Amino acid sequence: MDHQVTKKGEAFLNYSSSFSKVDDLYTGFYTYAAPTKQILFDTSITGATQLSGIFVTGVYRNIGEENLVAINHDKGHLYFTASQGSSSITGAYAVKEINTYLTEDSEQKIVFDTKYEVRPKAPQTFKGVEDNTVFAPAIFIKTNSVTSEPFCLGGTDKIIYDLRAIVISKSVFSLDATCGILQDMSRTYFGVVNPPFGALGYTGIPYNYDSLNTVQDAFIDNITVSKVSKDRGNSEYNTLNSDIYAAFVDFEICVFKNPRA
Repeated sequence: MDHQVTKKGEAFLNYSSSFSKVDDLYTGFYTYAAPTKQILFDTSITGATQLSGIFVTGVYRNIGEENLVAINHDKGHLYFTASQGSSSITGAYAVKEINTYLTEDSEQKIVFDTKYEVRPKAPQTFKGVEDNTVFAPAIFIKTNSVTSEPFCLGGTDKIIYDLRAIVISKSVFSLDATCGILQDMSRTYFGVVNPPFGALGYTGIPYNYDSLNTVQDAFIDNITVSKVSKDRGNSEYNTLNSDIYAAFVDFEICVFKNPRA
């Protein structure tokens, strides 16, 4: 989903910014953050600037050099094993125009009760973004149910995943465009891939979705789009999310397995 929206919608912008110190998330690692997120790191996206290293006081560092151990593109974070003090840390990268998140939160919380930061056209501050900051536009993906039914002789089952994408946008145009790209995925195959990231994120192995998406082992059988009206639901909606528009995109995905083979 992230790949389709980014590639087909060309939903990214190339930036260059500083990274500044923020609260450390993990014991033993010092965290420095970009002023925006999520950073795109799919080398199959043409024209996107890839953040595979950074500059510390003008000197370029790759992963594994001078205490730089990982880049977490989703969080916009750099992780070091030692404090960088007053050093200037900068980098060039592509940032997604539409972030993607996996979630277990309810639709009520995501649509009505969450305060979103609307991403500016360019970073307006050199202050790093804390981990709990959520930017819109965004897509929140959650699993509603998983069912299994017999498919053919020999023990093959059809596993049906009922997934919901909750699309949060800052304009009706952007909402319709995003939902249109997602709906175009109906009746298509895709591969279930394992991105080559470690626990902290990127540690040196590039990620190319197209090169990993070689075995088409899942089928999107049906997609339904329904918009959320601002005139119903939580009465605080217009106050908390006055610039936000929302829609639900429901996916029925089928995977065929032989669990008893």
